[in-house]
Amino acid sequence: MSTVWLHSGGKGWLILASNPTPIIEPDGLENLDHVDFNCVKLISIPPRRSDGSPVDSDGITECILYAGMRDPIFEVPGFPCRVPWPTKPAHTLEKIEGIGWGMFAKRNIKAGELIYAERPLLLSKVAWDPSRKCDDPQQRMKVAKVEAEHKLGEALKRMTPDRREAFRKLQNCHSHEVDCPQLFGILRTNGSAANDALKECIPSLPNNEYGSFKVVGETCSRVNHSCRPNARDHFELQSFSLQLTAARDIRVGEEITIRYVNALESRAVRQAKLDAYYFICSCRACTNSTISDHRRQQLAAVEPIESVEAVVRWLNDRALPDDHLEKKALKLLGLLEEEGLESLEIYWFCKQTLGIVYAALGNERRALKYLKEVITQQEAHERYDGMSATEYQRHDSEQSALRSTLVYDVFDYLMAFLETRELLSVMSTCRTLYNIALRHLLRAPIQLGLDTSRQTSFCDFVLADAQRRCSLIRRFGFYAFVDQLRTSDGAQPSCPIDKLIRVLGHSQNLRALEIGVSDELVTYPGFSRALTSNHNLKSLSFWCYTDSKETISILRSLQCPLVSLRVYFTANLTPDIQALLAHLAPYLQTLHTGGVKFPKTVSTPFTKLHTLTLRSRVMNFDAHHLAQLFPNLQSLVFECDVNPVDKTAIDDSWKRITPHKDAGWSRLQHIRGSVENLHQLGLTCPVDYVELELNVAADIDRAAEILDNLRPVKLRLYPPMLHRSMTAILPAMQRQKISHLILLVMMDTNLVIESPDIVQGEIEFIFKCLKSMEWVETFGLTIVTSGWLDFEGQDGSFHNAFDRMMAGLRSMRPKDFAAVAAEHIPRLRNLDLSIEYNSQSLWKIERLPGGGYSLEQRMYTDRSVTSSTNCV
Repeated sequence: MSTVWLHSGGKGWLILASNPTPIIEPDGLENLDHVDFNCVKLISIPPRRSDGSPVDSDGITECILYAGMRDPIFEVPGFPCRVPWPTKPAHTLEKIEGIGWGMFAKRNIKAGELIYAERPLLLSKVAWDPSRKCDDPQQRMKVAKVEAEHKLGEALKRMTPDRREAFRKLQNCHSHEVDCPQLFGILRTNGSAANDALKECIPSLPNNEYGSFKVVGETCSRVNHSCRPNARDHFELQSFSLQLTAARDIRVGEEITIRYVNALESRAVRQAKLDAYYFICSCRACTNSTISDHRRQQLAAVEPIESVEAVVRWLNDRALPDDHLEKKALKLLGLLEEEGLESLEIYWFCKQTLGIVYAALGNERRALKYLKEVITQQEAHERYDGMSATEYQRHDSEQSALRSTLVYDVFDYLMAFLETRELLSVMSTCRTLYNIALRHLLRAPIQLGLDTSRQTSFCDFVLADAQRRCSLIRRFGFYAFVDQLRTSDGAQPSCPIDKLIRVLGHSQNLRALEIGVSDELVTYPGFSRALTSNHNLKSLSFWCYTDSKETISILRSLQCPLVSLRVYFTANLTPDIQALLAHLAPYLQTLHTGGVKFPKTVSTPFTKLHTLTLRSRVMNFDAHHLAQLFPNLQSLVFECDVNPVDKTAIDDSWKRITPHKDAGWSRLQHIRGSVENLHQLGLTCPVDYVELELNVAADIDRAAEILDNLRPVKLRLYPPMLHRSMTAILPAMQRQKISHLILLVMMDTNLVIESPDIVQGEIEFIFKCLKSMEWVETFGLTIVTSGWLDFEGQDGSFHNAFDRMMAGLRSMRPKDFAAVAAEHIPRLRNLDLSIEYNSQSLWKIERLPGGGYSLEQRMYTDRSVTSSTNCV
């Protein structure tokens, strides 16, 4: 018994043809990581609930896998999402005389469109080890088949009665074979390959029978074979579904077919392999085999182009002719279409290649022709992943509204196609400029930061064709400070300031600008004129760390109606700043500022402003007058830099604020600040979302009063310690029945604590809190630690507590959180709990979209990490 493999496309996918499933000797597998080929497990995916009921209405797949395969599958991002649906039913099953069942198109189906998807009945390995109990080879093979039948029978017992019956009703073309048991024959007849999907999450699976797996679907098993198939089937891990998509346009009433064998082989070879299914193929390729065999022989003989490296090599090798890849791709494409082999992955790779080639040569019309087909085909498949038909229709309309031209899609595709290569570098060095990608590249946010080499590279690139390229820039930013503008020896400054100013001056279509500068740049020749000449600017973030009248003058000289402004001062230019704000009042919608003393008399209120962020060590305003100045405020954020040196000044400034119970903010929906901020503000109006920072122990007692005054529905707390904070605030949260609660506990570097068990104690306290939070729909907790956690011993010495803390965490069982949540919080829809150490997650639990919880644990011991993920 031989195994037939089909390799298709450069990125490749291996399909084990549905010829007899191999019975093989284990060989050379002992060194593979994680997977134990000597141990077979029966697993239900998605997992069942504790009472055995399914967690997913799409059904459960019973799996026969090697030990160690379960966890990598569960770690797939987004797993398990819902099985995708077509927008409209696309198929029907009908009886075909002399053949059996077949699938037919119920309507016209476009290439790339999803025809059908289902959760498979079974996923099984195909390699069964011969028994070592006897020496006779034939007898050992028989015993192996019996063992396989036994394991398949156990898997069927785990199925629901209707799915078990559906499996047994599937075609078994090996039923007349004496040595082929029934279930084993059904698997051999109906199995579709799942190798590629599994290798994505388990790269250590070998490219032999031990790495081969089959899925059996109830409906997809009814699809018949053709050597000119109009559809292809594939298994997707994220939704754990077997999916059938159209390889080319399919007319209503046309039979939907896939291929069982390597389509590039000759008719004689194909038919020999199809003999395992006991039928003779009569498709057009087989009835006119002389011409078809010749074309397929040509296809097999053409030098492969299916690799990204080949395209990039052509892009940068000037010695290769312009039509080097074009001729090859066009020839392949023509042969594939003549033979009806659009289902092969190389067909779409040819179109991708032609799109890139024509884009590089500056032929926009042809590039769009091919890339549009590729992108449309990819989106037609991807739009269904995890979406219902209604969700897709809403998503599709939103996407259409966002896209005015195809160039955005083309650019995204080019970026993905070139992978790690920096597109800007490729555009500057290879062939003709990527005119298609250029527009999207320059319209994307461009933040050059402090990197002078990056600043120089970008400026040189756009200034080479300044009038055209700079006009495309929409969002731009850079930083330039004193040490970059001056050199002690009089040499050229490291910052290309002249070039940056030229780019700024030419970019007349700027919508958003973020710059960080010092007085040296504010007064630099040409800067003021370059900035103020732009009449289309809507958003400005101006980080000027030293106040000057020149800065205020520049901002007042702007001729554009700014809607968003981020700027900071030190309050020593108050009259000028007030005049500036009065100038911007009719337009601003978002203001992020600090160091501003707002006037007590309001002449020009900010009627359009909805978001206000105030950042300062000293707050200089009156709450009542602030409300008059910003009457339609929806979000108010206080960002105060608190340190011991300024504590007295801050206290004094907040005491001078006049509390105002409702402040006239009838539209206020969000407020963030410290307990001290909000207590002094004294608001009593309802606020939907409150973010509350507790800096010192005294804040905890006042936090409950603030919650009662603001009556939030959503609350985010930043408590210094969880136990005491929650004990004091929990009654207020119960009174307000807060539905969304997020807790972020920061344990600072070198924190001195009384016991190394304090973190564990904080977590255990959550168990008690969860049981009294039956009103909560969303709950999140993150405990962040960094540096070393120390505690003071009885002898006054300090000891490292990290090891003891880790030992305590190992005794914790994250799944207990899920059990408590499921039992005591009936409304809970979202749960996210995690502990982080030095930006690394120690363990994390989150609710899955389809039900159940994902548990991820990482334990750090002597700088090593072990990780595991489970679902409950």
